[in-house]
Amino acid sequence: MRPLLALMLAGSAAHAAPRETPGEIAFVPIEAKKLGVCENDLFLMYANYGYLHMASQNFDGAAALLGKSVELKPSYFKGWEYLGLARAGAGDFPGAAAAYSKAWELDPANAAHYAYKRGPLYLSLNKPELALKDLDLALKTLPSRALIHRDRSMALLLLKRYGESERAFAEAVRLDPSLRGKPGGPCPRLSELGRGGEACPP
Repeated sequence: MRPLLALMLAGSAAHAAPRETPGEIAFVPIEAKKLGVCENDLFLMYANYGYLHMASQNFDGAAALLGKSVELKPSYFKGWEYLGLARAGAGDFPGAAAAYSKAWELDPANAAHYAYKRGPLYLSLNKPELALKDLDLALKTLPSRALIHRDRSMALLLLKRYGESERAFAEAVRLDPSLRGKPGGPCPRLSELGRGGEACPP
């Protein structure tokens, strides 16, 4: 059997191209037997095609296709992870967090990875306690990941734990000096809260 992705790309528009319908992207049915594709592998075709949509920044279309993939094979944890990424790109942060939670449930050995992905979503949902819990878990396995320290600084800032926030951001800048002064660090917010610029790391 030829590789699934090659089969997708080789299919004509009549076979495999998505078409827009009101409010969603529909996947044109594929004649699986003619293409030599086992019906049990269709979930991979939806996943791969969804990934192609994601690569072209069509996150809504990607989410629809990846949703179909995990519907066909609910135990496909990579599909849930990609669905989380697609939903986040589409601005569906609650849906993205739920998808990462499902991936985590199915693949607990990589808990730190999913915590790293889900934590910032909780920040976007204004749930700093949940964000901090995820980011603290991720940090145990990924202590040199600057973005985790940066996101922790924001969670701590929202919880009004200012000193810890400043120290977390200072560590993020130590690991990645390019983060200094970028949006996402606590310094602008500390100024807004009346803490003054002297609160920022030097």
